[in-house]
Amino acid sequence: MQRLRTIVLAVLMLTVGVVTPAVAVTNPTIAAWAPISVTYGTAPVAITPPASNSPGGWTYATGSSGVAVVSGNVLTFTGIGTTTLYGTQAASGDFASATAMTTITVSGVAPTLGPWPDFSIAYGSIGSATLVPPSSNSTGAWTYTSSNPAVASISGNVITFNAVGSTVITGVQAASGAYLAATATRTLTVAGSSPSVGSWPALTVALKPFASNAFTLTPPSSNSPGAWSYTSSDTSTVSITGDVATPLKPGSATITAVQAAAGGYGASAPVTTTISVTAAMPTLGTWPALTKASTDPDFTLTPPTSPSAGTWSYVSSDTAVATVAGNTVHIVGPGSTTLTATQVANWMWAQAQVSTTLTVSGTATGGTTGSTQSGGTTTGTPGAHAPMAIGVGDTVAIADLIPGIWMYTSSNPAVATVLGTTLTGMKAGTVTISGVLAGSTVYTKANPLTFTAKVQTRATVGNFANITVKVGAKARAKERA
Repeated sequence: MQRLRTIVLAVLMLTVGVVTPAVAVTNPTIAAWAPISVTYGTAPVAITPPASNSPGGWTYATGSSGVAVVSGNVLTFTGIGTTTLYGTQAASGDFASATAMTTITVSGVAPTLGPWPDFSIAYGSIGSATLVPPSSNSTGAWTYTSSNPAVASISGNVITFNAVGSTVITGVQAASGAYLAATATRTLTVAGSSPSVGSWPALTVALKPFASNAFTLTPPSSNSPGAWSYTSSDTSTVSITGDVATPLKPGSATITAVQAAAGGYGASAPVTTTISVTAAMPTLGTWPALTKASTDPDFTLTPPTSPSAGTWSYVSSDTAVATVAGNTVHIVGPGSTTLTATQVANWMWAQAQVSTTLTVSGTATGGTTGSTQSGGTTTGTPGAHAPMAIGVGDTVAIADLIPGIWMYTSSNPAVATVLGTTLTGMKAGTVTISGVLAGSTVYTKANPLTFTAKVQTRATVGNFANITVKVGAKARAKERA
């Protein structure tokens, strides 16, 4: 009976239908999954899944087993490269299943290279050689390049020596297995024989103010075809561009030349020479001789024409004839003097000098009567010197009759003394003064002269008496002693 009831109930349920309530499903919230970066050889690691609000379990897989493989939640690194790590979270409760992914990067290891020293070879000793790379714990293949194929070229691992000079050899080892690519360099020097270089004589160059001063340097002789380079120790005096030297101002500079390696010859040792730069000498115009009288006033000198702007200065060889102050000449006495004009150096011009003659005619103080010349001797003939009169205790200068240095003596120093050209009266009386020419720029000698000097006693003068005068009445002067 019970079984029947069950069957009937089942039939009724199938006929009428039973509605099962629907269950809501939520997608879990998964945080960002950090990338994984390791160096090849790192030990296996446990995978840490990204954060999620679902309690569902995780399963993992990698995109390339050549980089990394997964067993459970353990990640093992198998090679160098980059791959994707996939994670799948199972559905749980009200949370649906979800997936996440990140990257795995496995870096290689830099190989350990042994030394690869620089090396040199004499040009012509061998034509080529096989390059041997440095030792390495990597099995990667090597390739080579030369920075200067003109000196040494490379084909595969064979290097050919072409010329004297230097080049950098670069070797690159390819990445292999767990090892990264590597690079090594070394310098190759192909040495040549020293060139035979001749002497390099010094140069003296005069400036040309109104033309180009540049000129091409001529190097010393050499049996090498190498190019020359030049430097100047003082570029403000001589500048150099390429092989062209340009003198700029008076002075000197040391020029150094070096010949580059070429063919079978190495670079030369430095060779030096000196370039001396002199100023240009200005071409001066004529400066005519001058003739003046002893009574002429001061006059201004006009210098000769000159292409230089340098200032002028003047000097007279005989200041007893004429003196010069600035450019003004003052005539002192008759005779002849040489006037010298000097123009200072200016810009590219050197100092210049020129002379002329100034002849002054006229009669010297005191009345020179003339001169005679015989056999290269000029004798001055002074005129008569006027007698002199002075008082006791007085002094007076004796006037020279012709230019020169005169020495005077007194016939009686008790009456009058002479010191140089100064006459001093000592007591009343008369003396004879004798004069001898001791030196002159005009005359070689002069005839002696004599004249008299009278020393007088000063007169004694008494006092005037006072005078009293009455005004407005008869008055007479009364003299009071």
